[in-house]
Amino acid sequence: MAHFYKWSIAQPPLVSTPELYYGTLAQLLGASGTTFPSSVLARDYNQKPEYTTNFSLGIEQQLPWHAAMRAYYVGALGRHLTWRRHLNPIALGANFSPLNQDPTSPGKPLPPAFLRPIPGYQDIFYYEGAASSNYHSLQVSAQRSVAPGLQFGAAWTWSKAMDYNEDPRANAGGATVSPFIRPRVWNYGPMSWDRTHVFKLYYVWQVPNPRRLAWHLDTVLRDWRLSGITTFQSGAPLGVGLSTTVATDFTGTPSQEARVLHVAGCALSKAERSFYRFFNTACVAMPPIGSFGNAAKALFRGPGRNNWDLAVFKDITLREPFKLQLRWELYNTFNHTQFSGVDATARFDPQARQVNARFGQLTATWPARRMQLGLRLNF
Repeated sequence: MAHFYKWSIAQPPLVSTPELYYGTLAQLLGASGTTFPSSVLARDYNQKPEYTTNFSLGIEQQLPWHAAMRAYYVGALGRHLTWRRHLNPIALGANFSPLNQDPTSPGKPLPPAFLRPIPGYQDIFYYEGAASSNYHSLQVSAQRSVAPGLQFGAAWTWSKAMDYNEDPRANAGGATVSPFIRPRVWNYGPMSWDRTHVFKLYYVWQVPNPRRLAWHLDTVLRDWRLSGITTFQSGAPLGVGLSTTVATDFTGTPSQEARVLHVAGCALSKAERSFYRFFNTACVAMPPIGSFGNAAKALFRGPGRNNWDLAVFKDITLREPFKLQLRWELYNTFNHTQFSGVDATARFDPQARQVNARFGQLTATWPARRMQLGLRLNF
């Protein structure tokens, strides 16, 4: 409840009666320092507590060579999660109606306060426990941890995480479910952290010690170990944003955003992808005026990861109980370019032509190779 209290204290507790001389109602509504008409936050105080149910079912099997394997189905269901619903939205197409045109500004609609179904208020956001989420996964792992010389393990997760709006409590302007379209159609989709496949391999190798070397060479070449973590991971789910070169009202209301028209598949095969065209940029089009598009929450997957982190270290015994450890750590060892962002915002001109030259282009990367050399004294 603390987060809701934090927002609600910003609401005006008193009725304000501002006075404006020699002006218009439009100027009154736009004047600074007034609290009318106000926005209101409300909460369902009969809401059931939010909860998550976790469940799993799996098998474990001992394998030869001191190895073991596990395979589990792991799931989680979130229920009575909070979302934000609009109780005072402006009707679809209201800005287009001749009855709602501003007589003092031809070609423009009246200020939003005149078009609300509940006069005297702006936005009224109602927080209720009607959202849900679900996570389903197959998690397979194998490890060899007790054998001398080489220890390793591998884990693969195949999963899907879906919800309506992530966490609307993150800030007061959090996600709001559509007041006109069923949330299951408009808001439901993959979560931002959803990754279809995640494979990790970890290993520690005790490098064999050489035999019959001079003492100074033996000191240098003995007691080395190599360890590492290798990650292969699918990309994040991404949607396609909509923008225009000139201000365009697609839906006739500020209470409902518009999305692009989804006209073809956006995903490309690996052979078809390039730096300048990571996904099919012809898969979307500008929605017609008076519509809100048909694109889903996510249309394609962003770039995945292929990363190798390695560490080489050596223990040097000085005298009891002192031991010196030399470490050389490498992150993104092979300096492999790993892209992390793509320009997914389509920008249309008045002729409905897509004019964003960077649309579909890769735009960001994970850090390049980093190395760290350390010396640690243990005692």
